[in-house]
Amino acid sequence: MSEILWTIGILHLPAKRAEFYKNLINELNSQISRSNASDKIEILTESDNGETSVGKKRNNVLDKAKGEYVCFIDDDDMITDIYISETLRALESKPDVVELVGFLPKYNLPFIHNLNCGGHFKKDGIQFRTPNHLNTIKKEIARQVRYPEISHGEDQDYSHRLLDSGLMKTESLIGKRMYIYQFDSR
Repeated sequence: MSEILWTIGILHLPAKRAEFYKNLINELNSQISRSNASDKIEILTESDNGETSVGKKRNNVLDKAKGEYVCFIDDDDMITDIYISETLRALESKPDVVELVGFLPKYNLPFIHNLNCGGHFKKDGIQFRTPNHLNTIKKEIARQVRYPEISHGEDQDYSHRLLDSGLMKTESLIGKRMYIYQFDSR
């Protein structure tokens, strides 16, 4: 058995998002199978109905993660059909972080999360942001920064502190849409 390369954390609200979660898990498992990566990727789910803060659940995943890299996918979002294969390819160069390009259909807005963004802003119809919980990051870096144990804004706080830490030096750029932020507020 080989070592786990990548841990994907999913925070799940079963009372509100069971169908979204089922679709996401099915897509992840299908892509993992097609990529022959079942021995390289683990999926960790933290489920409750809002009793525990989002930050605490993210830290729980970080503490349990066996992968060299870790990221989070929101349980009400979806990945494109190249998410697993392209991320695995990007990890071959052993970067500190992997760029994430996605799309927010509610606002017809593409987004890019990478080190080159330098902040959180919108320009020319694209939302730019420095790496956050959605980006695949070396676990040792994510564990050093950790999340504040709050339920709103933990991702932005983490993103700012992650960038300010100076721990991310190398990045693998993919440049392809891999994430669909469905933005379900239920």
